[in-house]
Amino acid sequence: MSTMHTGPIQTPPSRNTMGIVGFVISLIGILCTCGVLSPLGLLICLFAVFRAPRGFATAGIILGVLGTILAASVAWLAWQGISYSLEAGVSVKNAIMTVAGAGQAAQEILAVTPGSLPPDDQAAAIAKKHTDGWDRPFTWLAEGDERLLVSAGPDGAYGTEDDWKVPIKADGGK
Repeated sequence: MSTMHTGPIQTPPSRNTMGIVGFVISLIGILCTCGVLSPLGLLICLFAVFRAPRGFATAGIILGVLGTILAASVAWLAWQGISYSLEAGVSVKNAIMTVAGAGQAAQEILAVTPGSLPPDDQAAAIAKKHTDGWDRPFTWLAEGDERLLVSAGPDGAYGTEDDWKVPIKADGGK
């Protein structure tokens, strides 16, 4: 005996798998890769938007565009930083080594008398034990109430535009 189905035929809800995949890639691109994967998600969603339903594909296009802008901005800023460093004669390695050396010197200077700065001659002696990214010693500079840890920079001469100056405060910079 056969049964007749008299109600409307129910079809499973349609899914736009390509739209969902593109959305997920665009979202992961923004959240995990600073937008690097977002152009791929954007491209997939641009194809998926011509299929129904369009919700995830549309959201993926929006996220893909935002992520692509994010990735392009990060790349542009990195390029500008590298270009500036090359123009100024500063390599990334020199900059990192200078920051690391200044951090070590500042830590040692601040450890001498916790809560206050040591006398200038003692701080200057500690500063000279540490070197910048060009293997030259730091110097200690007292300008009024301000105390600075100074690297001569790429040109090796103190008092020029390329000097790196790090203010040192006993209260941790507050």
